[in-house]
Amino acid sequence: MSPPALRAVFAKALADGPVALPPPAIDLLIEHWELVKAWNARVNLTSVLDDEEAAYRHYRDSLQGLPLLPAGAIVDFGSGAGFPGIPLAIASPDRTFTLLEPRRKRVSFLEVVAGRLGLRNVRIVLGASGDPPDRDYDGGVTRATFSSADGLQECLAWLVPGAPLIAYRSEALGLPGATAHPYRVREVGRVLEVYTRPL
Repeated sequence: MSPPALRAVFAKALADGPVALPPPAIDLLIEHWELVKAWNARVNLTSVLDDEEAAYRHYRDSLQGLPLLPAGAIVDFGSGAGFPGIPLAIASPDRTFTLLEPRRKRVSFLEVVAGRLGLRNVRIVLGASGDPPDRDYDGGVTRATFSSADGLQECLAWLVPGAPLIAYRSEALGLPGATAHPYRVREVGRVLEVYTRPL
């Protein structure tokens, strides 16, 4: 797809999103996607290969959590190819984002992304949610990293008391304490489940 056509696809996908992004931010999202495609064969970052599908399923979806994020330092658990952390960092340069990823090759990819895109509000950490936290965070995000109460507690341990953890899901997991925020991307039902670390 030509650069103008790709820009039009991304602009359309993001048009009904929670925030209006300026053209330079959309260009950064596209640059990230081009890097995902270039690395995908050797690192297996995504099964989504179509540009339009990616614009909706990865980028439009990632930005849905932006209005629920607190100010301050955010940790993305199991960032993988950088979703949702990279789109959120591009859309919100006033926050800092730590991308926590347990696989070395994906960490290398994320380091390249942060460097190429000049994302000074992004840092990459090799590790998993079950590791001791490297610091306390004001909020967390994840795309289906945990599936049990134990996994949830591992993630919450990284957050300051009262901080939210936003989990992107295809359907609600329904663990105790969750607040569900349903939404749709291209007529596909999705939900943000928000958990709060107890005070």
